[in-house]
Amino acid sequence: INTDLNKATKLGENLLKESEKYHDHSMKIELYDLLYKCYKKQGNFPLTISMLEKYNAYTDSLRIEQDKISVTKSAIQEEYDSKIFASQLESEKKQSRFKVSQLKKTYTILFLCTLLTLVIIFYYRAKRILLGKQREVLLNKIKHLNELESTRQQLIYTEKMASLGQLTAGVAHEINNPVNFISSGLNGLKKTLQAYIDGPKQEVKSELVSDMNDMINAIEEGALRTSTIVNSLRLFSREDTENYVETNIVLGLESTFRLLSNKITQGIEIEKKLDSSEINIFCFPGQLNQVFMNVLLNAFQAVNDRGKIIVSCKEQDENVLISISDDGPGIPEKEKHKIFEPFYTTKNVQEGTGLGLSISFSTIKKHNGSIKVEDNDPKGTRVIITLPKKDESLIQSS
Repeated sequence: INTDLNKATKLGENLLKESEKYHDHSMKIELYDLLYKCYKKQGNFPLTISMLEKYNAYTDSLRIEQDKISVTKSAIQEEYDSKIFASQLESEKKQSRFKVSQLKKTYTILFLCTLLTLVIIFYYRAKRILLGKQREVLLNKIKHLNELESTRQQLIYTEKMASLGQLTAGVAHEINNPVNFISSGLNGLKKTLQAYIDGPKQEVKSELVSDMNDMINAIEEGALRTSTIVNSLRLFSREDTENYVETNIVLGLESTFRLLSNKITQGIEIEKKLDSSEINIFCFPGQLNQVFMNVLLNAFQAVNDRGKIIVSCKEQDENVLISISDDGPGIPEKEKHKIFEPFYTTKNVQEGTGLGLSISFSTIKKHNGSIKVEDNDPKGTRVIITLPKKDESLIQSS
C-alpha cells in the first residue's frame, strides 16, 4: 500500500508539473486534491497543508472565474435579450407606424370619399337647380319668341295687305281699260246690230257689218288683255309659294311689271335688259315675286313719276343676277346700314310699314342668295339680287 501510495504521489507530482504548461485549473484542483489525500496518508503535514491551501486557492479562483463567466454570460444574455427586445420593439414600432400609416390612409380615403360624395351631391343638386332655372329661362324665351313670331307674322300680314293694296290698284287700273273696250263694244254692237236689222238698204247693211266686225275685234282685244292681266295675277300669286320648284324668273318679273302698270306714268322710262325670255331657276315663286314688287315699288317711289328704271336679269355661272336701278335721289351714306332693318322707312306712316326690304332680305336668305344695295351711276340706287339656279339642300328639305 505504501508503495502504491508513493507511486500515486509521484505520479500526481509529475502530472502537476505537466499541468503547469496547460493552465488547466480543473486538473490542478483534482491533482491538488489527490496530493492532499496522499500527503495526509503519508503523514506529511506541511505538504498536506500546502496542497490544501492551493486546492482552496484554486477552487476559489475557479469559483471566481466561474462567477465572472456567469456574470459575463448573464451580461451577454442580457445584452442579447436587450437587443432582441430592442429588435422586437423596433419591429413593433414599425408595425405600429405601418398600422398608423395604413389607418391614416384609410381615414384619408374615407374623408376624400365622403368629401367627393358631398361634392357630387352638391354638384348634382346645383346642376338640377341650374337646369330648372335654365328650363324656366328657356320656356320664357320660347314664349317670348312665340310672341315675337306672332308679331312678325302680323307685321308680315300687314305688309302683304299693303302690297295687296298696291296690287289691287294696279289690277283695277289694268282691267278698267279692257273692260271699257268690252262695255263700249257691246253697247255699240247692240246699236249697230239693231240698225242692221232695221236698215232697208243692202249698202247700209254692208257698212254696218264692217262696223260690227270692228266692234267685235275691240271686244276680243279687251277680253285678251283681261285674260293677260288675270294670267299675270295668277303667275304673281303662285299657289306653290311654299314649294321649292323650277320657275321661269323672267315671267315673274314681267307679271310684276304688268300688275304695277298703274305706277308707270308718262314721265317714267322703263328699260329691260333680259338675256332671254326664259331663265329657269329653282325658287319659292310667290315669295320671290313679292321681293320684286317690294323693290320695284321702292324704285317707282324714288323717281317720283319722273325718271328711269332699269331692270336686268342675266345668268352668271351657277347663279342668276337680277339688278333693279333707278336715278332717284339715292340713299344717304349714313342710312345705308339701316335699310334692311325692320320698320326702317323714309316714307310717311300711311305709305308703308318699313318691312318690305326686311322681308325681302329674309326671303333671299331663305333661297341661300344675297341682296345688296349700292349707289347707281351717276345717281340713284341699285339693288342687286343674286340667286343660285339650284340648291340641293333646299330641294331635299322641300
